[in-house]
Amino acid sequence: MSLLGLRNGVCGRKWGCFCAIDSTTLTVKFNKAVDANTATNPANYKIDGVALDQSAWGSLASSDLKLSEDKKSVTVNLKITKSLANGTTYRVSVSDVKDVAGTKIAAYEALYKFEDKTAPTVVSTKYNHAEKKFYINFSEPVKSSTATLVKVFDKNNADVTGSLVSLSSNQKTIVIDASSLNLNETYKVVMLGAQDLSDNYFANNRVEASFTVAKTETVAPTVSSLEVKDRQTVRVVFSEPIFVDASNSNKIATIALDGGTATNVVKVSSLASVGDAVDVNGDGMTWDIRVSATNLTGVKKVTINAVQDLQGNALVSAFDKFVTFAADTNAPSLVSYTTAGSKLYLTFDEATILTAGSVKVLTPDNVEKTVSLTTGASGTLTNDGANTKVVVVDLGSAISKNGSYKVTIPSGIISDSATPANSKAYEVTTNFTVGADTTKPTLKMNTGGTAVDSTAVVQTPGNPSEITITFSEKMNSTALNVDNYTLNGVKAFSSAVFVGDTDTVRLTVKPGTIDVTGSYIVGINNVQDLAGNVIDSVSYLEDAPLKENVAPTVTSAKLIAANTIRVNFSEAIASYTADPFEVYVDGAKVAVNTISALASGGTNAYVDITLTNALTDLSKPITVKVKSDAVLKDANGNALVTGGTYTVTQ
Repeated sequence: MSLLGLRNGVCGRKWGCFCAIDSTTLTVKFNKAVDANTATNPANYKIDGVALDQSAWGSLASSDLKLSEDKKSVTVNLKITKSLANGTTYRVSVSDVKDVAGTKIAAYEALYKFEDKTAPTVVSTKYNHAEKKFYINFSEPVKSSTATLVKVFDKNNADVTGSLVSLSSNQKTIVIDASSLNLNETYKVVMLGAQDLSDNYFANNRVEASFTVAKTETVAPTVSSLEVKDRQTVRVVFSEPIFVDASNSNKIATIALDGGTATNVVKVSSLASVGDAVDVNGDGMTWDIRVSATNLTGVKKVTINAVQDLQGNALVSAFDKFVTFAADTNAPSLVSYTTAGSKLYLTFDEATILTAGSVKVLTPDNVEKTVSLTTGASGTLTNDGANTKVVVVDLGSAISKNGSYKVTIPSGIISDSATPANSKAYEVTTNFTVGADTTKPTLKMNTGGTAVDSTAVVQTPGNPSEITITFSEKMNSTALNVDNYTLNGVKAFSSAVFVGDTDTVRLTVKPGTIDVTGSYIVGINNVQDLAGNVIDSVSYLEDAPLKENVAPTVTSAKLIAANTIRVNFSEAIASYTADPFEVYVDGAKVAVNTISALASGGTNAYVDITLTNALTDLSKPITVKVKSDAVLKDANGNALVTGGTYTVTQ
């Protein structure tokens, strides 16, 4: 699975990839659409065994996790004070996330080394004349001391920095306060020595920009439209982004009804009081504004005034429009629907309020079933995460086979947010697809299905060159293709056989591949179950150290006395069978009296062969042969290759 240009990452068996964009931004990429509620729950993601909703990671909330539109990736925004340390290895895990059909995705855990060698960049600069501020926006957070590295020079190249420079709270923007600078003059900004949180410098260690304290355009903003949203709220669309005055409680405008006293309109995150305004699309152009604390009825004149664009151009004159406020008597309209497993996804034209109740399901066999729905985070009647226009109905065991089902939802279960609420009955006839084996295989999981079982990847005791892999189900012949397996990214296996049944594969490791005892990442790709479902890319860290499989060798045979030959080994020999050697002089076998015990002192790196008769003629060649039926093993069980013949040096 591609990391799609991200700096680094690790990929898992049953879900996708865990990657870093920078030290405070992580991306979890899934290989299928996921359920919004579980995918944006920070408790389902852990770093070094600690869930992201805990104080050690800044007590992240679901709002700090953003699910992509296609529901296949989650962006996690860490707190600046809890950023990842460059060059540090973390244990990351993902668990309890479900796909859109409600099936729990297999838990994943692996070691992940965060390495950031990418230089930060300037993504944009902007002068806002309404604020008299110049902004330099960076690609990622920079160090908190960055503001001290910025200098501002006037047209005469004089340093006028003073206290003009500050760093935004997210540490991604340098702000130059130009309110005390000369109008219509150009200033140069130079930043030297700035670094991101991973100590990377900007290209050439220098950022330079300039700005002029003047309007960049003089076109006044206008009101493009003003419509009633509900009996207390209007939606106003401006021709361009408008100025939010941070020095005046985030004021954006004034508003009045029927020529009454104007009320300041201020930007907020959610509507609560008269004058509150929410930036609907985040672009500063479309705003929902609360105009009344009570429900309005009839025709009202709405007046908008005191609006500026980002360059300080003001609305030429107050904008007036007569609109009609009427009671909302329409229940949410069903726009579309789809299914996933036993779940029915219903999309409405407005936000919904959900109430527990029972629905009727008519099966393909014309059997009517009653399904009780519960609300709440773990209920069977939920919204799709924060999207309250989408209702998810989990019909559970009522969907037992493929076919067409009719689902009848009575009035009162789905309603809008009006006062009083509007609701009606809904009837949907659609196909559900269940029953066919579309579940991808995984490694063998533990009893709870939350982690890979400790027996899923096992090195054969006493034979480090054999590794047995157990899958969650029976596999087809693709599981015997050694090219589908790797150790630390290297194709390390020479043969594969099924053992006991086709859910278990014994792999033979190429000699010497595991050269150091330790934890290795077992990679598995392209293997299929009996239904042809392909396993998702596996990158499984085998915590139990794999023992090295480097076979011992004879490094030399040397005459140390007229009747004694010393055979040296490449490593300690833990055991060998009786009389493993034969000695030849000029091609004729000679009698051996004794073979010493393995050398003492903890090395066990040689044995001494004592000849029955001392040598009398050293001009003749002397050789030592390892018998073909001999067995000599190191401490890990790796056997010396037998049948070799070695010349004895003097």
